[in-house]
Amino acid sequence: MAYILLLIIAAFNCAALFVLSLLAAGDGSTELTFQVWRFGYPWVAVFAVVALIQCIRGRRTIAIVIVSVTLPAGYAALLFGMVVAFSFNWLKPNAPELEAACKGAGPRYLQKPVAVVESIAYDWEPGTDHPQVNYIAMNTRGNVGNMWYTFPHFPKSIKFIEERCCERSARNFPYKRYTESGKSTGIPELTADVVVTYKVTYAPMPGSESKLETVDMAVTDRRDGKALATLRYIIDEHNRRGCGAVTEGAMDEHAFIRRAIGLD
Repeated sequence: MAYILLLIIAAFNCAALFVLSLLAAGDGSTELTFQVWRFGYPWVAVFAVVALIQCIRGRRTIAIVIVSVTLPAGYAALLFGMVVAFSFNWLKPNAPELEAACKGAGPRYLQKPVAVVESIAYDWEPGTDHPQVNYIAMNTRGNVGNMWYTFPHFPKSIKFIEERCCERSARNFPYKRYTESGKSTGIPELTADVVVTYKVTYAPMPGSESKLETVDMAVTDRRDGKALATLRYIIDEHNRRGCGAVTEGAMDEHAFIRRAIGLD
């Protein structure tokens, strides 16, 4: 009877592992499913064999316990492995390529605007795009935490914001203007007091899947053509490392621009 119960529980473990592998690949990717199978089924098999040996030796209660905790023990081992891997990545030194690239990273504030700034424009080279995030949490060692993008938010003294638009925008206007009410209209050219420009470049890292994403930003007063500030920040998203913090613990693009135009 004990042997039959062992086989039933082991069969249940296999079926549960199969279902979990499908849930793990919810995005349609099969690679994660295969990884679950590659490590999960040998784990189930080892526990089943150990339980069977205990049952043969007459330790039936211990055998039932062993086969019953197969999946919970596997989950605990997975969590422990993730913690160890996270700690290793958190403490390991930066790659030499990132260290070299970071020597010129960070903000530089050059001068104050020629007059009060009441409008801001964002621009980048046609055919390229602006960075996909504008806030990156990072500590002093360069470990990157949360990253996100939020639409530019400034005090009410900023009357409108302009930015380069999609290639096929309404009426074929290359730019858009956003007013305080949130309404957007197509415009033929930029008219804001200052313009924020982006340049994003990528550099592969030898012998690694990683690539360094370098973002160069410049804030220029269009009224006299003089640069107000520059910012360079670099991200190795694969290894979750970066540099170029604007505030303590973060690369905050909005904070950089606010200081550059005299709002902070």
